[in-house]
Amino acid sequence: MNTMSYKGYTLAVEYDDEYGILVGHVMGIRDIISCEGESVAELKLDFRNAIDVYLDVCEKHGTPPDKPVAPQSSRAEKMRSLTSGSPKPRARKQREKVEA
Repeated sequence: MNTMSYKGYTLAVEYDDEYGILVGHVMGIRDIISCEGESVAELKLDFRNAIDVYLDVCEKHGTPPDKPVAPQSSRAEKMRSLTSGSPKPRARKQREKVEA
């Protein structure tokens, strides 16, 4: 997945083949912010404008903007980080039994 960031917000970018445009959705917040562009430069400009407008609207209404939350890593990634290096022999035997 391709992404771009601005002011701590991350945009997930996809190509829409049907319309021939780049489409983006801000990740990690409850509010829905999306943008589009026919080029990367156009998408980037639309993304920055969308975030600036979002922050301005929140300020004018006196509501705090959603703070971006880092994406949750998968359980497998968490386990790998906990067991960095080679697994203990006992864990390796248990894994071999499951695979057999």
